[in-house]
Amino acid sequence: MKITIICHSSTGNTRLCAETMAAELGRLGHDCVTIDVRRLGKGEMPDDLKTADLVGVATPTYFFRPPVNLAEYLQSIPSLEPKPGFVLNTCSAVRSNTVKTIAKLLQRRNVFMIGRLTIHAEEAYPLFRFGFFKYNEGKPHERDLEKVRRFARRIDERAKKIQSDESERRRVLRKRLYVNLPTPFHLIALVSTRKNQLRAMLRKKVIADRCTSCGVCVEACPTHSITLVPFTRDEVEASPGVVIEERERYERKAAGAALMLPKFADTCMACYACYNLCPEDAIITSLCRGRPRYRGPKLSPERV
Repeated sequence: MKITIICHSSTGNTRLCAETMAAELGRLGHDCVTIDVRRLGKGEMPDDLKTADLVGVATPTYFFRPPVNLAEYLQSIPSLEPKPGFVLNTCSAVRSNTVKTIAKLLQRRNVFMIGRLTIHAEEAYPLFRFGFFKYNEGKPHERDLEKVRRFARRIDERAKKIQSDESERRRVLRKRLYVNLPTPFHLIALVSTRKNQLRAMLRKKVIADRCTSCGVCVEACPTHSITLVPFTRDEVEASPGVVIEERERYERKAAGAALMLPKFADTCMACYACYNLCPEDAIITSLCRGRPRYRGPKLSPERV
């Protein structure tokens, strides 16, 4: 069976779980691939998705909802041939209606749910991280990955049953009603538009004397909202998005050519991947300067 998992991951937790699941499904004899939604344009339909027998979505919960870019991608693609699907979700505390929202989006594209799993991960939102306490610190750990493997085996069993039993296939491939309950978390999700998420983040800034132009932030940004552009000395001094932390260090860096620094577009969805993953701590925001950064899961996909 050909299985395709569409994955969004900013700091690595969801990617770790998705690749763990793909590895287990591969061990069970399936041809399973993981597609990073950051690499897909709006409406783009890669062959692995068109020809898949089973489609999964691996998604974190941001602001009590799925990531804006993932939801927009699922809304943009054309309908597929009717097929089963699943949702693998990661969240720090409350998943809210993330799974139901993705299930509805998939159903509109003729992908029908046969399973779902939520894995709790360490809090990555800087405002909720403290030096003395990080919620779910160290997760996902090996026990969480074993839950993912068990989930993969359940999906394998259900998919085989659907293939062999026509009545089961008809039962699965039918329209369902997904109702998002009006909880306080859902109400927050309703107002968590891209624009409001960006407003809540406040202004992003780069520390000119810290930045090494490594491009980690450009690569990590899921909405392609960051580019490296040259800044002259005058532009550095005048730009509200650039600050200088140590003048002496800046003078040494600026002695030569123009500095290549990140420039932020307003298509940002406030996932904080750039803030968390910058190896030099050169990206800050007016809201979260000084907060502990989340560097990613303790386990790496290479160890799966």
